[in-house]
Amino acid sequence: MTKNYYVKKSVKYIKELKLSKNALEYYKKLSGQGDLSASKKEKITAKITALTNEISAIEGALSFLSDIEHEIIDKMYISSERSAEDLCGDIPLERSSIYRYRKIALEKISMALFGRI
Repeated sequence: MTKNYYVKKSVKYIKELKLSKNALEYYKKLSGQGDLSASKKEKITAKITALTNEISAIEGALSFLSDIEHEIIDKMYISSERSAEDLCGDIPLERSSIYRYRKIALEKISMALFGRI
């Protein structure tokens, strides 16, 4: 696989982080219902475990970022999907610097998630 493949896969996981957290809360609430069959509870428990592991891996990868890298990734992919031009108003950097920090951050995340880029 190419470096670009792992970076794109990392972006996909980062963008899905909020959805994964919402799904985890949903399954946790669902597991608290008493009228579930044993097989349904088992499937829900497996889903909770998978989501928990996925979220932990992504958050762990994000923890390797510097403050500025984390802020850029958060604003471009997690909390909102803003462009580098939009971020120039919030972050005192030129557009090219924002793209450079984003590239470095995505490479760090890819390395943390997949062990290679």
